[in-house]
Amino acid sequence: GAVGGVARWLAEQRDVLWVEPAKEKVLHKLARSEEVTLGGQELRNADSVPLLLGNTPEDGTPLVWHRGLQGQGQVVAVADTGLDFSNCAFSDGSGSDSSSIPVCTSANVCADPGRHRKVYWYRVWDNAQYGDAFGGHGTHVVGSVAANTPDGAAFEMQGAAPLAKIAMEDGGRESDGGLYFPEPLQDMFEPSQAGGVNVHSNSWGYSSYSYQTRSQEVDQFMYDHQDFLLVFAAGNDGGSGYETDFQTVSEPGVAKNALTVAAGENYDARYTKAPMLRIDEAVVFAGGLASVLFADFGPRDANTAISGAKLVLMNSADWDSRLGCSSTVNNAAELAGNVALVYRGDCFFSQKCANAEAVGAIACVVYNSDPWPFGVDELIVMSAGGGFTVSIPSVFAMFSDGLILQ
Repeated sequence: GAVGGVARWLAEQRDVLWVEPAKEKVLHKLARSEEVTLGGQELRNADSVPLLLGNTPEDGTPLVWHRGLQGQGQVVAVADTGLDFSNCAFSDGSGSDSSSIPVCTSANVCADPGRHRKVYWYRVWDNAQYGDAFGGHGTHVVGSVAANTPDGAAFEMQGAAPLAKIAMEDGGRESDGGLYFPEPLQDMFEPSQAGGVNVHSNSWGYSSYSYQTRSQEVDQFMYDHQDFLLVFAAGNDGGSGYETDFQTVSEPGVAKNALTVAAGENYDARYTKAPMLRIDEAVVFAGGLASVLFADFGPRDANTAISGAKLVLMNSADWDSRLGCSSTVNNAAELAGNVALVYRGDCFFSQKCANAEAVGAIACVVYNSDPWPFGVDELIVMSAGGGFTVSIPSVFAMFSDGLILQ
């Protein structure tokens, strides 16, 4: 396509050292599956904290707490969707005024920090939305780090470092589910460190599994700031049981100097070894033929079976007819009652599958774009966007498998 041609031309220029595709930031899943109730009492860490830190037989609290290590004197920055600081795990107590929490909206050091019990300062990055924008992801992550009620009595509400303070890096926006942190990433890390932070937690990453520019930025910052620790989540795709398991740590968790943390268990039905989608009772997407992952939209039953249908490559009125971005579908009659096969690129994943559903497709398979010359043929979990609604099973396949399937 046109983009590939430009990339090839750039790569051939003597003055160009590196070219890579721009990657989307994605949230990484919570360790627990329960719904977070903002402002309520559902932020529970009683199971996860002792598991992470080791518990004492007497009272079940983490052993390191009994050694005097509870985060006192530390400020931890958390970059995420925002924080509901009215939750009792972060508020100053009954009748407190959270409106005076220091809020800044630029890369400058937040003024007059540290006046509140838990929230040291609160930064809202450009294009982000103030407060926990969607789903409670940021509030849950902050809770895992440092939740603590004003009286310190509710153990199930305490994080790993209950006496630490939180510097919030709010980059979430509800309208599109996006994360808006600055790039290069040093532009976020530097004001945090200047503002008193030494530990920076990030439960998000990029839709890439190789060492690229953002990973290099993390390594460089850690090398230049020996007293600063960057922590990243490993990603959403481990434990799938597929041949691609060796390549499931996402960028910048693949950085050499960062501390990357992964969960030990994964109960998501998308990542079981069971066949993900059956067509005409034949295992089409399993074993040696193709591995897929279900999307974050549409039904996600790992035992989905489709009878009497076939795979049909979508033909839409786009510059590349495989893209499925246009609502004008040239082979709508052929897609009706069958499974649409669509090429990645140019628009939201959910837009492609919504267009397929609109002409009668009963499932949607999006396969990866051509990774040559700089990308990696990888599985990702497709996220929704643009307000498109999808009610048919939707999965993502690698480029190499898509070529076979079409």
